[in-house]
This record gives sequence, C-alpha cells and structure tokens, in this order.
Amino acid sequence: MKMRIVALCAAVGLCISSAAFADTITLTDGSLTFAQDPAGARFIGPGLDLSATSHGPVFPRFFPVGTTVDFSGRYSLLGGEVFAGGGTVNGEQFSRINVLGSFDISAMPVLIANMFSTPFSLMGTITGEPTNAAGQTLFSVNVVGSGSLLGAANLVQFAEGPVFRVNAITFDLQAPQTTPSPTPEPATMVLLGIGLVGPPRRKFLSATRE
Repeated sequence: MKMRIVALCAAVGLCISSAAFADTITLTDGSLTFAQDPAGARFIGPGLDLSATSHGPVFPRFFPVGTTVDFSGRYSLLGGEVFAGGGTVNGEQFSRINVLGSFDISAMPVLIANMFSTPFSLMGTITGEPTNAAGQTLFSVNVVGSGSLLGAANLVQFAEGPVFRVNAITFDLQAPQTTPSPTPEPATMVLLGIGLVGPPRRKFLSATRE
C-alpha cells in the first residue's frame, strides 16, 4: 500500500511543470515599457529570463505644464501573438511562447517635464502559453520588483496653452538595495566593550619605611 502511494505521488509530480514557481520571484533587472506603439519588456530574476511585447493604448497622453502625475495602476501585457521567441523559467528553456502578464504598480507622483523619473514598485503574475495552443499554460510565475519610472515628454503649443506630450513610460527594474544590518556583529560588541572598559589598570603599592 505504501509503495502505491509513493508511486502515485511520483506520477503526480511528473505531471506538474517544473517551471511552475511556488515562491515569488524578485526581479533584479529588465524593463517594462508602455507606448503608443508596441514596445519591449524583459524580466530577469533568479532562474527567470523572459522577453515580451507590451502595448499601451493610453499613450500618447497630454498634460498641462506644471502637472504632477501618479502613474500608479494596473498594467498588462496583451495576449495573442505577443512574443514568439524563447525564455528561461526555473532553468527550463522555452523556444516559442506567448508571454502574458498583469502588474499592479505603485509609483511616486512626478512632475511632468522634458525628462522625468520617480521610484516605483510592482507585483504581478507572468504566464506563458504555446504559440500554437492559446489557453494552455506552460508556466505561471508571481513576481515583485522595484526601480525607477523613466519618461520623456515633448512640449506642444496648443491654443489653450502649452502642454507636455508623453509618448511612453518605462519601468526600469533594478536589484534590491542591500542595507547593512543594524545589529552589531559579536566581534564588534567585544571590541566595543573593551574600548568602554579600557585596559586593565596596574595597582601600585607604596612602600612604608619603618
């Protein structure tokens, strides 16, 4: 009976794609661009390297001079023949896949100018399906990431006044910053203790003459 259970578990394990991540992947590099025309996207993290094409039907966007904009929201990679290429997920190579994704992005509001930048963070899901079998899932990966939102704008003169035209924005992904531990190491604590106490003092005995 025990052998049957082991065999069944092994069979189930083989049926589950090795590319399906159980843990969330922290993106360390790449970018996600949304523009009026199709733009590129790339996601790099531990065991993950995928490219895709993103579509941003909300661009171009026009803002009066002096406008501060919050680009936070939900952004998606559209389906269909999004990307017919290759990628690596959990060490497994895929030769031809459609890459789809949905991301909730939180960004600091930024003043629109010819060039602008602001911090952002994202969380979302990236999925892949065969190019010849839409609806079938090859993998599904939860991701988080952060970096700098980059944008450029052209100054356009309208009858109502000058406005900035934003044609695209790029979410530039960056590796998380590592900060030193606030807790001192044991060796540091020992040295600190010696410094506070100071070196041992010698006791001098005064000789008394009779």
